[in-house]
Amino acid sequence: MFDSFTATRQDLELQNPNIPNCKPSIFFFFFSLLTEASTLTGYMEAKMALGLLLGIARAYRRKRTSSLNILTSKTGPRDYYKGKNCKPTGFHTRKGGYVVVQEKLPNYVVPDLTDFKLKPYVSQVAINANTTDAGASK
Repeated sequence: MFDSFTATRQDLELQNPNIPNCKPSIFFFFFSLLTEASTLTGYMEAKMALGLLLGIARAYRRKRTSSLNILTSKTGPRDYYKGKNCKPTGFHTRKGGYVVVQEKLPNYVVPDLTDFKLKPYVSQVAINANTTDAGASK
């Protein structure tokens, strides 16, 4: 039809007299959007070819042998239970017993709360409290 980069407004008006009289900058903006769509198809085809080559190269890449030895709950046997990342607190004996090691038990440090004035729970039906502090907002 016509070359998109060398066509001027007069050439387009000669081919189609129904083009409204609008500013050339707006008209050429929309016209350039239409012409860029044809150049994008060549770009997308090149990108798809590159993606195909990368996919083939990725398929031939060797996998690490250490990744094959990792057992998960999906790849293991039916009764395989991996656990929840908990550390053992002791060890099993030869006769089937279990010895707890005190050093492996968690040691929680809790402050002394004997003279603590706040209550541990908050009422679900809280009342509005008026504060007399100068810095408090109302």
